[in-house]
Amino acid sequence: MTLPIWLWRPVAAASLYAAVELGLGILLGDFFPAGRAEAGIFHLLRPGLLLILAPFVSFWDWRMRAVFYPSALLAAALAEGLFLSGIGAPNPWPELAWGWGAGLLFALLFDSLCLVGRDVLGRWGVIAGVVAGVVFMLATGLTIYEGIVVDKGPPASAARDADKPGLAVMTALPVIWGESDRLLDAKPSRTYAVLRGEYEVKPLDTLDESALKGARLLLLAQPRRLASAELAALDAWVRGGGRALILTDPMLVWPSRLPPGDARRAPPVGLLGPLLDHWGLRLEDGERGQAVRFIGGRKLAVAAPGRFESANSACRVGDAGLVARCGVGRGGAFVVADADLMHDALWIEPELEGGDRRDLRTADNPLVVADWIDELAGVTRQRGGGDVAWTSPQANRDRAFLLAALPILLAAVAGLALRFRRAS
Repeated sequence: MTLPIWLWRPVAAASLYAAVELGLGILLGDFFPAGRAEAGIFHLLRPGLLLILAPFVSFWDWRMRAVFYPSALLAAALAEGLFLSGIGAPNPWPELAWGWGAGLLFALLFDSLCLVGRDVLGRWGVIAGVVAGVVFMLATGLTIYEGIVVDKGPPASAARDADKPGLAVMTALPVIWGESDRLLDAKPSRTYAVLRGEYEVKPLDTLDESALKGARLLLLAQPRRLASAELAALDAWVRGGGRALILTDPMLVWPSRLPPGDARRAPPVGLLGPLLDHWGLRLEDGERGQAVRFIGGRKLAVAAPGRFESANSACRVGDAGLVARCGVGRGGAFVVADADLMHDALWIEPELEGGDRRDLRTADNPLVVADWIDELAGVTRQRGGGDVAWTSPQANRDRAFLLAALPILLAAVAGLALRFRRAS
């Protein structure tokens, strides 16, 4: 079948549009500093670009417009999908397919406004169509932004109380009451608030048979020095079928306004050595400064994390020594060599209102903690707050750029081939 010669113009223009959208998205998207591999910036740019193009494309024949818009959006979506996959996005294609359909609707709207304006007011009516498109964009811009970038999952407190598993919590970290001397000024951390949205939390002051009775899940985060009887009660509870997530830090760097030595401060080093020795684990100093781990597709920010060595086959060490997964009797425990990960500043801007929104957070710390607890419980649940597609630390940027260029180059070559065929 012979292709119409006029196809070269919309096909070549489609490659140019895809290149502009991809280039602007990469330039403005801040992908690598922000560490995100998401299509939101491309979707946000698209309506504005289509609105700029509409008055020029509206003078084309309807057949050329019918080819240009779908092929331009398809080339852009393919280029962006290959780029996002190359930098670590697990599966950007469903979102890009949705964006392709939404882009067609915007193109149809803007094209229609320009055509109607020209029919009513002549050539200058195209400007009136553009103005109408701008008004539409301003009227719906916030809604579009919320739908594309922000609203990608239920809020962190979306789970109904009846659906929340019970979670006992014991910690010396200032996440429940803060460090305020006044009860009225006490304010839980955002990390703790997220966990309360996922679980029915019950704080514990002591660990004994009475306190642990009826509890199935326990979060023990950098606790005070536990008495021998408390350590024995904890060990017996786990062996009897309890499940515990234990955060113990060899070098806590949590900032505090309290002076060193104040009993209200969290211990600067983990004090669970007797329990770890009993389970065949040794906690050692690890990295200095902040570091990032990717666990189950989530981004975990840690500070001066330690590492575990195991002399017990029932305790498997993973995640570069950060986590030891132990089977203890009929129960089990995950022991993590960092407690600073509970600090809000590692995953949000604490002073920023709404900083725990999915589009603003810098890591997934409380969601990783919740995933660990659910893994211990043997359940799988949708996390509140929405998932973020993070860039992979192993991503090859040059390869991602080359992959993204392929659909654009193919469209350009096809357009040029049709153009030369016309000339010949």
